Amino acid sequence: MNKKPQNSFTQRVNVISRHLVSALKSIREVTVSLTVTLVVVALIVIVVRQLLQKSIVVQPIAVPQTMADKGFTSEVTAQWILDQIIVMQNKAVTLKDSQILAQQWQQFDMEVPGSGLSVQTIGQVLRQSLGIEQRKISGEIAETPSGYSMRFRISGNSPASVSLETKHLEFSRLYDDAAQQVMQMVDPYIYAAYLYRSNQHKNLQAALDLIIKFKDLDNQKWAYNLIGSIAHEKHKKENYEAALKAYKKALDVDSSFALVYNNRANTYFKLKKFKQALTDYRKSIKLKDSLRDDKFESKLLERVAFTKKDVSQNKEKIELLKLSIERNSKYWIAHYRLAMAHFDSERGGGYREAAEIFSKLALKDSKEEGKVFEELARYRLEEDVFYYDWGNVLQKLNKCKLAKQKHNKAYGISGEWYFEIEQIIDCPTNP
Repeated sequence: MNKKPQNSFTQRVNVISRHLVSALKSIREVTVSLTVTLVVVALIVIVVRQLLQKSIVVQPIAVPQTMADKGFTSEVTAQWILDQIIVMQNKAVTLKDSQILAQQWQQFDMEVPGSGLSVQTIGQVLRQSLGIEQRKISGEIAETPSGYSMRFRISGNSPASVSLETKHLEFSRLYDDAAQQVMQMVDPYIYAAYLYRSNQHKNLQAALDLIIKFKDLDNQKWAYNLIGSIAHEKHKKENYEAALKAYKKALDVDSSFALVYNNRANTYFKLKKFKQALTDYRKSIKLKDSLRDDKFESKLLERVAFTKKDVSQNKEKIELLKLSIERNSKYWIAHYRLAMAHFDSERGGGYREAAEIFSKLALKDSKEEGKVFEELARYRLEEDVFYYDWGNVLQKLNKCKLAKQKHNKAYGISGEWYFEIEQIIDCPTNP
């Protein structure tokens, strides 16, 4: 009587066990399949990265036994040279990207299971079959009676080599010489930028001449840009003209070179060619928004507005000055110019707007401890002229008492007789 229920329970346990084993087997198969898939995907990613890698591989540099015995092995020598190149790249401080270098002996590698081939080997085979050649730096250092002889070469579509003799017996100086030669060979503009930042002007000119001679267009346009910048920094008219010529050559190489337009805008500004400066500045930020400089644009807009002397241009002048203030609300000379532009419009609304701007500028002056008048003075606008112009605006609004106050203040600051006569003769007698 008791056997039936027990047999039934055992059967249920067996069925559950079989289902559980089957489920675990399925999970294991899925897990294995997923793992294999992930490994394959990872290998594909690694191989693709190997193919697309644009870095230059630094191979061990052959050295004499005397250097190796002191611990300066082939790998150590290559690493020292690479470290020095990185130092120079960091000192260059330029918007141009530096060439990426990598050590061959530290590159990631692994053997593909079941193939007997490494990832690097597969990458090399694929590169060769697709005609993609990875550039490599190799070389050797030999001991001479007076020092060392070094030779370095770079493989690739444009192979090159360089040799030099040195009398330096200190390895740190030896490696510095080697690094400079290698860097000039693999990253000529960054090397020139490094010389510029290090004030090595004698070597700089030779480096720039070499870049232009070999006509590598990417490096060439940067070289012309640097030549222009160096000329600009001398702050003389003839140097500004030389800078413009260099910038033109850079744009002849690449008409979409945003940085050159930006630099040329600064040079045009120094030459007081404000319209050309504004045009170039706007081209530069259209091509590369990160070059945007609101303060510079504000100054350009104000200067262009200032060139519009004709009454018929007054409306355009006002719009330019408003835009200048939008770009930099603390550019006080633009506020003053806007007030005078409204005054020149010779209408009641314009006079009121001018008076309001003068009032705000005076309040700003009291809050910002004279910064307004300090800036206005930089544009040869003295405090007495400011109050004199303000008084004239108030005259047009028939505010006699206030107008006299401003004229008297102008006279008190300067003592000039024409301010005194002006406030007596021109101010209306009605209150």
